[in-house]
Amino acid sequence: MHAEALTRGASSPAMTADQAVNLVRDRAGLTPVSGVTAQQVMDEKLAELAMEWGIRYYDMVRLEQYNALNYEGRTFTAADIYLPYPQNQLDQFPVLRD
Repeated sequence: MHAEALTRGASSPAMTADQAVNLVRDRAGLTPVSGVTAQQVMDEKLAELAMEWGIRYYDMVRLEQYNALNYEGRTFTAADIYLPYPQNQLDQFPVLRD
């Protein structure tokens, strides 16, 4: 998260984006990288958290990269970011139908 913020314009005296990414890469036994971009940070985050799909989902929605959420012939658009209320909630709270 620190590296992403830095690649998107934030500043920090704590460490550079390269250093933040390389802390994770070093722990995983990977070679260091330099000059990381925002897209490289997102790729690293996907590799690190690959089995935690919810994190990727919110990243892609936040970055409006809806195509990354398409799979098996299903397409995803901005209109799909909110899930419908469960029926039992609609039954208990009719105001939610509006």
